[in-house]
Amino acid sequence: AGVAYAPNGRDVATAGWDGAVKIWDVAAGRAIRKLQGNHSGAINSIAYSRDGRRLLTAGNDRTARLWDVATGEELASFKGHAQRVLHASFDADGKRIVTASADGTARIWDVATGKTLQELVGHGRAVLSADFSRDGKHVITAGADDTARLWTTADGKMFETLSGHTAPVTSASFSADGLRAVTGSRDSGVKLWDVTNGKELLSLKGHTSEVNVVRFSPTGGTILSAGADGTAILWPTTP
Repeated sequence: AGVAYAPNGRDVATAGWDGAVKIWDVAAGRAIRKLQGNHSGAINSIAYSRDGRRLLTAGNDRTARLWDVATGEELASFKGHAQRVLHASFDADGKRIVTASADGTARIWDVATGKTLQELVGHGRAVLSADFSRDGKHVITAGADDTARLWTTADGKMFETLSGHTAPVTSASFSADGLRAVTGSRDSGVKLWDVTNGKELLSLKGHTSEVNVVRFSPTGGTILSAGADGTAILWPTTP
């Protein structure tokens, strides 16, 4: 299941365990569109493209799917993973997507053709999330093998392993300049990393159970983490 705010700030998209996707008018509090066709199983993540015209979903049916927001029609289905697709996200210009799967791999796809551009192989267990850097040159993956990993999108090669968590890494993302990364884990910790050398810069303790999502602020001066303990915490990125 998942939820995503549209870039216009007026609409919200929701994805359910029943495989249905709906778009809601926030002010009116009512569904204004149901996307045509369903994943055959639960949806694990949902995301808007930057222009707000398309939605991307990841499902237990081993696919990611692309949708037209205006018409509700399915535009493409990305098939190739051997197990559930747990997360999917766009690059900045919306021409590529990256998917994370329980099969232990991530894949970079061409949106126009639906073809796999790179398969990112290296995690020992499920890949729980995957995101592009803003410039699109790198991908960061979060793994159930207690690591996050950094990849070059041009050739699909891994160039750093971020090791230090003691439980699965649930979320990972880049700062806007791409020089730092943040990770959150089921060990309740949040960590800040130097992307250029893979070194841990900060270890942030405050959550009392697993961390579900971590993100940088647009300026990179703070980190926001949300946990299963029911709290969200803002952290400075300097000691």
